[in-house]
Amino acid sequence: MEENKKNNKVWIIVTIIVAVVCVMACVATAVIVLINNNIKDKKEMTLLNNQVNKISTIGYSNNKVYLDKITNEMKPTITTGKRQLVEKALERYTIDLYTEIDKTINLLSDEKLTGLVAADNIKKDGKDFIESKAYIMKTRLAINNNKDALNKLLKEENIMEYIEKEDVPLKYKEMYKTLAIGSNGLPENDIKELNKLIDKSIKILNISEEALNLLSQNKDKWNLTNNQVMFKEQQLLDKYNAIVNKEI
Repeated sequence: MEENKKNNKVWIIVTIIVAVVCVMACVATAVIVLINNNIKDKKEMTLLNNQVNKISTIGYSNNKVYLDKITNEMKPTITTGKRQLVEKALERYTIDLYTEIDKTINLLSDEKLTGLVAADNIKKDGKDFIESKAYIMKTRLAINNNKDALNKLLKEENIMEYIEKEDVPLKYKEMYKTLAIGSNGLPENDIKELNKLIDKSIKILNISEEALNLLSQNKDKWNLTNNQVMFKEQQLLDKYNAIVNKEI
């Protein structure tokens, strides 16, 4: 596995996650028709819309989610009446979503994930690779759990749960839906691509695990020389190359 290729894949994953958030922050004008001539609704909808857009700007930069900035931005109440329930539901959902995005980015940006079969790690943790194998098991479980949590937060029925339990008229539920989801619905293709890319990170772990198992099971038949794994048998070299060169 070439390290540059793997790092590129991690960057693509992070980019897709941010793209999903940006799409969900987009609000169309359909809500103006929904709330008709209620000036207060229009005014406070605009305030919430501006807040959502600002969060999508300040909440993420330099490959990092800033939950403190998001929380501070949403802390002051900017609506009145029943619209406060919309605001609070949106706040809860936004913080939950960005929290999971933060976990995802942290997991997938870990340099160790793409460096398990690099010479430095083989030198440090070989030849039994106890630490590396434990890391693989822990990280794979964490990524799978995070993927499930993130996908749950990207389903419309789960997004709407944040407002459905509130005693508000239908128009305010629709207001929340437009703010949280957008009038064009969720970006299903981007979400599918996101899942594919997360699965690729899991495949990187699986390939690394397979390679390290081969090394630990044959530890008297190889050595690390000039930062290269040198096998004493051609058959083992062929097996190792077949593993680490698998398509991700």
